[in-house]
Amino acid sequence: PSDPGMISPYPYLKNCPEVREDMADMEGMIKSVDEAVGEIYQTLNDTGLIENTMLLFTTDHGIAFPRAKSTLYDPGIRVALIARMPKKRYQNMKISALTSHIDVLPTLVEIVKARPSFQMQGSSMLSLLTGEQAEIRKEIFAEKTWHGNEYDPMRCVRTKKFKYIRNFQEGFLYQSPRDIMISLSGQAMEQQRRQPRPTIELYKIDEDPWEM
Repeated sequence: PSDPGMISPYPYLKNCPEVREDMADMEGMIKSVDEAVGEIYQTLNDTGLIENTMLLFTTDHGIAFPRAKSTLYDPGIRVALIARMPKKRYQNMKISALTSHIDVLPTLVEIVKARPSFQMQGSSMLSLLTGEQAEIRKEIFAEKTWHGNEYDPMRCVRTKKFKYIRNFQEGFLYQSPRDIMISLSGQAMEQQRRQPRPTIELYKIDEDPWEM
């Protein structure tokens, strides 16, 4: 783990010893994952396959902290997405375009020059990776209906400037999966979680990036 004393929690998290310890543990896990990915990369490099291989690293949800995973706030729907293309001209680019996981499959299909299915959703991100386009969509959509056995229906639309969330069930401000509830940070933020949930939430992202 990292040193908890050197951790500055994200603004939507409580700045307390419990949260800092949790975040320090997470940073330690990230280091381990980084080493594992490095071994895969090194093997591809040693076998001469690296320049004929696309590497794609992603996650299936936001970080497992309160007000993140299993919510429609940005920390819940923002995921890691790092791509290394075989061609050098694709490397060392940070892309700020709005994308969604449904865009990954169309991207892979276009890269291998296959014919996309008419049922395929999403848009290829290849033009972003090559620098030919700055964006491929004006908005993204996200939804939650169930998480495990918990019914928690909500929908959202996110543009670069605004986020609209519609909550269809009354309850606490947000629900957290059990792994977060029993964590140090989950217990430290339980009182905040128990605030009443509004039916509609509208945020101006450039002025309020943490949707507070």
